[in-house]
Amino acid sequence: MSRHLMVPFNWDPEIIGELAELPIKYLYGSTSGESTLRPARILPKTSELSARECIRRIRNTGMKFAYVMNASCLGGAEMRDDGRTKILQRLAMIKSLGCDAVITSNPLIMRVIKEYFPELEVHVSVLAFVDGVRKAVYFEKIGVDVIHLDPSINRDFRTLKAVRSAVGCELSLLVNEGCLLDCPIRFYHGNIVSHMGESYIGSKTIDYCLLECSAIRYADTSELIKAPWIRPQDLHVYEDLGFRLFKIAGREKLGDGGSHSEWILRAARSYTERKCEDVAEFLVATRPAYLSAQPPITKLRIRASLLDGFLDFFLKGFCDKNCTKCRYCDEWANKVIESEGNRNAYIHTLRKEIDLVIRGAYRTS
Repeated sequence: MSRHLMVPFNWDPEIIGELAELPIKYLYGSTSGESTLRPARILPKTSELSARECIRRIRNTGMKFAYVMNASCLGGAEMRDDGRTKILQRLAMIKSLGCDAVITSNPLIMRVIKEYFPELEVHVSVLAFVDGVRKAVYFEKIGVDVIHLDPSINRDFRTLKAVRSAVGCELSLLVNEGCLLDCPIRFYHGNIVSHMGESYIGSKTIDYCLLECSAIRYADTSELIKAPWIRPQDLHVYEDLGFRLFKIAGREKLGDGGSHSEWILRAARSYTERKCEDVAEFLVATRPAYLSAQPPITKLRIRASLLDGFLDFFLKGFCDKNCTKCRYCDEWANKVIESEGNRNAYIHTLRKEIDLVIRGAYRTS
């Protein structure tokens, strides 16, 4: 079986067997307390002992396990003696768990891994924002094994072709990105999430960026179409360009019934079978955490079956990302997006929450 998917893992040993039946090359995750692109408090919990046993079982099926330590900011700890010691101890722990790879956005840590733990694959996180040839060539020169490309270029086929032809290492495409296209606060978001332990209210996480982007997206649903996701039905387009690894994000995602395991299996099967009914159900970074009020139930759906032909515009090179002069995605949004619930009330709730953050009407623990 040709394995071409990279899928999040929630430390549920019961789903390892089912996942092994799918063309999954890597499962990925991290142990409790790791600084990553996701606030630790919202991620599935595990102990090192349980993680070691899960990873052993995963590797016995022929799948690999990639450990995520992709915080975009460590506060300069990697430059201090005490911080460097902790990083080396962390990497030794990762090796002892039986992991095959480490996903990081920190170029110094990449080189440290190559120097001291050469048996571990080095994966460049999407938080390194590799969006062109020069960046890709740099990371290949320092010896990385896999580059997870910035999803902002998922529909820039000229750039994708150029990067693919410029480097020989494995390139991965993130398929279910729901963030705003070329999000203007993405760098800030990555950095603040790296320190998210300092931004809690009770059991809730204060995430200004998700609040802001969600308000924009629900006010203008064409933003959901502009987001650089890849429909399961369209994977062959990218395979024809030479891409062989497709990553599904969503270590924090829950299915409609509240089951993380069920969501992981459903997403993996959809990208295996190359079909889905609603693209939106698999997108990440589309719903924020809330500070106070429970928002009105609102849901947006993207009818996947109606999207045939959507990529043609991008394949022909017509998109210059000047959305002020183009209505292409707006027209498609009108065709394929369905809205359920009171969207205006939902937007109003989001704006109220944003105002709370701006005014500082919260406490951090």
